[in-house]
Amino acid sequence: MASICVVGSGPAGSFAAVELAEAGHEVTILETGSGNRDSDAAAYVAAIHLPPGATHDLGFSRQIGGASNLWAGRVAALDPIDFEFRQWVPDSGWPIGHDALAGYYDKAAGIMGVPSPAATTAPVPAGWEKLLGGPLWPKQFVWNRPPFNTASYLGEAMPRLGGRLRLIADAHVLRLVEEADGGRVRAADAVIGGEAVQVSADIFILAAGGIETPRIMLNSMGRNRNGIGEATDLIGRYLSTHAKADMGVLVLERRVPTTTPMFAVQPVGKAYLRTGLGLSAARQRALHGLNHCVQLSPLPEHRLGRWRRRGGGRAGADPSLLRGDAERHGILAEAGLVARVIARRLAGLPATTRLFVCRAFLDQHPNRDNTVRLSERTDRYGYRKAEIDWRFSAADRHSVIAFFEELDAAFRQAGLGHVDHAGLTAMEHWPLRALHSHFMGTTRIGRDHTSGVVDANCRVFGLDNLYVAGPSTFPTAGYANPYLTIAAMALRLADHIARVHRAGHAPGRPFTILARES
Repeated sequence: MASICVVGSGPAGSFAAVELAEAGHEVTILETGSGNRDSDAAAYVAAIHLPPGATHDLGFSRQIGGASNLWAGRVAALDPIDFEFRQWVPDSGWPIGHDALAGYYDKAAGIMGVPSPAATTAPVPAGWEKLLGGPLWPKQFVWNRPPFNTASYLGEAMPRLGGRLRLIADAHVLRLVEEADGGRVRAADAVIGGEAVQVSADIFILAAGGIETPRIMLNSMGRNRNGIGEATDLIGRYLSTHAKADMGVLVLERRVPTTTPMFAVQPVGKAYLRTGLGLSAARQRALHGLNHCVQLSPLPEHRLGRWRRRGGGRAGADPSLLRGDAERHGILAEAGLVARVIARRLAGLPATTRLFVCRAFLDQHPNRDNTVRLSERTDRYGYRKAEIDWRFSAADRHSVIAFFEELDAAFRQAGLGHVDHAGLTAMEHWPLRALHSHFMGTTRIGRDHTSGVVDANCRVFGLDNLYVAGPSTFPTAGYANPYLTIAAMALRLADHIARVHRAGHAPGRPFTILARES
């Protein structure tokens, strides 16, 4: 039996911990938070640098269950092309393929109580068969209510695992300490319940998210200036996220009901399905494009939602990229538009429209210069805070414009309508919802230490007993919410560790907490 220390109780840490405890190992989770939400980014982030127009609102919570407390519940698997090396996407490619996660995706979906995305499809609107069988492809999210929460998952698992799984809250891991001759992590310096301690275990799994995980590693310099392990200045680089924005308006030739499956949430048993549009893998290859996605929302419903969120007040300046496109269609007179929607609802009449907002979920090229680095400013324990630098590059912008041009061409060719997206080229600074969640890439998986921080089994290069779980290992990620892939990768990691360290095969050292050495 191995003693395993997992840092973080969010999706990655919880899935790995429960699986390993069920395999017979002694697993302890160290969680920096408690049962209460704490989203104060200033506690460990000193500065954030973004391009003009972009906004940040770091979606995280230092609490039991981590980011699952903020998650709306939607899941989608990555597409096979997201794992591939693509010559037109420098630094792309995973050392594993989509097939390596196939069974784990299904298992993760089962644990979360949602249907497997691979087995779920939405009805195709009449006349759209040619459109969706050619250059475009449906992109689907599934979810249930209430969303799966890992705090509850752990709470249910601990009693049945007979003490093999425990969670320690208010446990702040500060850095990892290597053995004197390198090759292994000896201990973690931490503050637990206000007391400075050292934690020792056979195996350590960092599952603290795409910002805090690299910060811990970078603060663990030891023998290496670039952080712990066989570091080659990759820890904290290649930060990516799924930027979002309303980008353009789909104008159909004919009015359709707003409840048409492509434009609205659909029930699937006890779960829900929302479908969007993206390029097929073949079309991405032909265009040298990225894996973006748009969801199409009836513009009257979209405006009604905005009007309600403002409490029925007047609209101020609208910074969204669809503003110019909307003006061309005379649809910014919100009071009249909202009044018509409400009147039809009161009369029991079905809402129809030709106009749909294109809500974009954007892929990114891996960018070495998008970073989580250490600031000179320190946290309350004297360790350096993170400083974040994120850009949406010229190549990223070009890929989005090309994607919308392809959407427009596909709708025109099918005779269904067109996509007005002139705002993309007219606006210099895109008002992206940039750094919000999905912090990926900062401890990327690679074939060797020159291309990644961790190997195909998420073990840190140069260290036998340190692993990383979570979205920071994703070198590329398409459009999809990462939650399902986080869970699938965590289950795969747990299987790997369980095979290498079979419970009962060899005695390990117990998990211990000692007063920190001076």
